[in-house]
Amino acid sequence: MLYNHVKNSFILLVSWGVLVGCSSERMNILSKSYHNTTARYNAYYYAKKRLAEVEDVLNSNLDNDYNKVLNIYPQLDSTLATTYQEAIDDAIKKSSIAIQRHKNSKWVDDSYIHIGRARYYSLDFVNAIETYKYVNTNSKDDNARHEALARLLRAFVDSKEFDNATAVEDYIKKEDLNRSNQKLLYLNKAYHNQVLGNYDKMVENLVLAAPLLKKKDGRGRLYFIIGQVYQQLGFDAEAFNYYKKCLASHPEYELDFYTRLNIAQVTELGK
Repeated sequence: MLYNHVKNSFILLVSWGVLVGCSSERMNILSKSYHNTTARYNAYYYAKKRLAEVEDVLNSNLDNDYNKVLNIYPQLDSTLATTYQEAIDDAIKKSSIAIQRHKNSKWVDDSYIHIGRARYYSLDFVNAIETYKYVNTNSKDDNARHEALARLLRAFVDSKEFDNATAVEDYIKKEDLNRSNQKLLYLNKAYHNQVLGNYDKMVENLVLAAPLLKKKDGRGRLYFIIGQVYQQLGFDAEAFNYYKKCLASHPEYELDFYTRLNIAQVTELGK
């Protein structure tokens, strides 16, 4: 009995030592490893999952009017936003837990970005902008800063702060971005120019974004949009090439149909 008592006391002492050593305020290797793992696979993971649910709702409500150049992004709508508000609130709650309970983890900046995205999708552009600015100003992680800036650009566009959107573009072009942030930046610059009606700059950025996209990113749809813009600008040969790329991506039936229809429009009868 004495042995068991000593054994249990030892286990409790070790457990207490581990918990103290893993305090969110401590910066030792054990503490950082614990909080990085716990944050990533708990609060951060579930916040990311809820945001993915929101994006699925938005993408399922894309307005695909093939008689005009398709929108790069789905239009945000206050009525639609009410249908996914619960997911938004939960994403913010989970991200806040990751920030508050795991202050020394590397997922804090990413969790702030999640909060910015959640606020953006709920049309709370003011607070989304402030959140992205906070990450850019305070983060020591360049990748997190760059993602925040790329998303800040889109938020400025939707809040119609076009001068600020241009300022972000001018600032971030001096930075060295990773592949994921390059893709995001090119798409958001293209979106900015689509809203402004500048199709030359729009297609220029879409062409840069296209090689960085995977099929799950809607690569086929993006090829189709590039084809549409080239067709509208009168570059039928380029339009033909991108419509063929769209078909090669094996798009869904409706997109496949309109791609073949547009190919017929840009192909000379003699050829």
